[in-house]
Amino acid sequence: MDASFEDLRRVQLLERNSPGLTQVSSDFYSAYREFLRSQKSRLEADYSSEGAATLKNCEKLLREVFKRRQRKLFIKALSDFQSGAVDSEGLAEEEKGLYTSAVKILVEQESAFDSIFALQRKDKRAGETLVEVTIVADLPQFVGSAGPLGPFSASQKVRLSARDARTLVEQGVALEEK
Repeated sequence: MDASFEDLRRVQLLERNSPGLTQVSSDFYSAYREFLRSQKSRLEADYSSEGAATLKNCEKLLREVFKRRQRKLFIKALSDFQSGAVDSEGLAEEEKGLYTSAVKILVEQESAFDSIFALQRKDKRAGETLVEVTIVADLPQFVGSAGPLGPFSASQKVRLSARDARTLVEQGVALEEK
């Protein structure tokens, strides 16, 4: 990814004006880390007040983008967890770990909540029929009926609860084995 002040400004405006996360490349932050380094080096070699102002504004924009994306990332994790569609596509590499951790905490929290009120679901593997499916597309980790599942790779055969298997078959990412 090529980083520029103009592109960062575009992302900042998109983040300000949209309720959801704007898709960025996985190397977004590393590209801007390198961009800031090169701007600082250029400024050290040939100081100008315009260059210093640009560097300061870029750092300010990047900090704002980071903070906005961080807030939206937690909202996305909660929304994805509740809908059962965990997907870290369009996140920067540095954000994917935070997103995965947030979803994991939500899974743990729900489990703890269920046990407090004796609503703990019975072990899905022990009490439910398992269905063997062949995954037909690479799938990231997602939340199934009993918690996190995956990631799975194309052509992998897995045994899932009937509910999860049916969902994947309906979405066209798995085929039921006969």
